Amino acid sequence: MKRILLSLAFLMTSSLALASGGGGGDGGGAASSILKLDPLVVNLSGGHFLQFTPQLKLEDPTKADFIKAHTPMLRHSLILKLIGKDVNLVQTASFMATFSEEAAEALNKALKSEDVKMLLFDGWLVQ
Repeated sequence: MKRILLSLAFLMTSSLALASGGGGGDGGGAASSILKLDPLVVNLSGGHFLQFTPQLKLEDPTKADFIKAHTPMLRHSLILKLIGKDVNLVQTASFMATFSEEAAEALNKALKSEDVKMLLFDGWLVQ
């Protein structure tokens, strides 16, 4: 039952992102301040996994191409911050809020800039 509810929550979150224009493609309009990265799967403690799709809220949408060019380094930074974390901790709202802030700082450090305002999550599934 829990798995079904988590799956439904993930699908609803994804649908909302697509409906709000966060589903990729620029549609010929102005640059978006949200840059969606490919989904990540990270090993947690006890043989569990975390799957989520990071989205970066950008200070300046015109820097999206610069940030996209550094995607492998950014994904690596996020994995290092999460790998081996306690599965029970990762499922808490307080962890997600703290991780969002710490991850944005780590990404800015990797980029040597202040271009990432916030890390957002599209789905957050622990298995």
